[in-house]
Amino acid sequence: MKKIRSVLSRHRLMINVLALVFVLGTLAAPAAADDEMMVEEACETGCTAWNAARGCVYCQKCCTYGDYYNCKQVANDQCS
Repeated sequence: MKKIRSVLSRHRLMINVLALVFVLGTLAAPAAADDEMMVEEACETGCTAWNAARGCVYCQKCCTYGDYYNCKQVANDQCS
């Protein structure tokens, strides 16, 4: 038991600094996650090319993330 106390007292500054870094890191992490969650994703799927013989020829799914958007082709059976 005396050995543990002597090791802890010898390295007290290092242990306190590591504890402070850990606490500050855990406090900062939720703030970064909240910023990312504020941008809401909105997605729509729709037919962009259609003909009478085949129906939907080209189906796309487009999503917006704030000021950014992304569209990709999906299977034709996913279009409504």
